[in-house]
Amino acid sequence: MKNALSMLLIVSFIIAGCATTQNGVKRGSSSEIILEEIKECHAANVYELIQLLRPNMLFKASAQRSGNFYGTGYVVVYMDNVKIGDGLEVLKTMEATQISNIKYLRSQEATMRFGSNHTNGAFLLTSR
Repeated sequence: MKNALSMLLIVSFIIAGCATTQNGVKRGSSSEIILEEIKECHAANVYELIQLLRPNMLFKASAQRSGNFYGTGYVVVYMDNVKIGDGLEVLKTMEATQISNIKYLRSQEATMRFGSNHTNGAFLLTSR
């Protein structure tokens, strides 16, 4: 019983930690950055914003696995569900202040939503 209670406390702590940042700002999931976080982060561009808040999203987008080999394609970037480019460099050209939400879709999710050629997934950006 003591182990079950300890596990419950640990899980509760983890869930609470995922819901807020250190400053008490509401936080999105590991694959999503929400407006409250974007407002608190003073990044110059979207790439820098992701690098500061969810660096793992950039790693997934650049090293997505396809079978036993790393994908050779680029992550696809969408703004308000319209494709605006391929590759992480696109994110460096966009001001962070113009974005209200960033979501990363893995290869399979992006392919189901937008069709083929999403070997490294997709970033879905929502403008303010």
